[in-house]
Amino acid sequence: MDKSLAEQKQQNDELNQSINRERAERGQLEQEIAKLKEQQAPPPTFALGFGEIEKIKGGSPEAMKLTVPRGAEAVKLRLDLLKDEYENYLVVVENAQQHDIWRGLLQATKTGRGKAVVVRLPSRLFVTGQYKLTLSGTNNKREYEVISEFNLDVIRK
Repeated sequence: MDKSLAEQKQQNDELNQSINRERAERGQLEQEIAKLKEQQAPPPTFALGFGEIEKIKGGSPEAMKLTVPRGAEAVKLRLDLLKDEYENYLVVVENAQQHDIWRGLLQATKTGRGKAVVVRLPSRLFVTGQYKLTLSGTNNKREYEVISEFNLDVIRK
């Protein structure tokens, strides 16, 4: 009995890894599509800074307000890095119900202010409401270290 339970657990772990890999690949494809659409009409860009590295006791950090204009195909978010020490960065966006609505494996790019992770998201992902964006780093695509979190308050206009 223990053997079949262990086999089921291993199969479940493998399926979860496969799903997460496919989600990350889908995220990269969406990045490429967003880049192509961006050439037609530049998306609104939001600089989120460094985010909250440690949770404040007794309350959650102030949410950043993002206003997504009507007709925008994509939204571009710039996540600044204190230091670029990872090969890849995982960006996960959750809705208020804590369900992943988007995830992607990205690399840092050079910006005017140093290194940053730039995320291009289809604007259709967002309705007016609260979201949480988590930025993690990895050097082996298996172990991720949370670098920062961003609470977002999205308003559609």
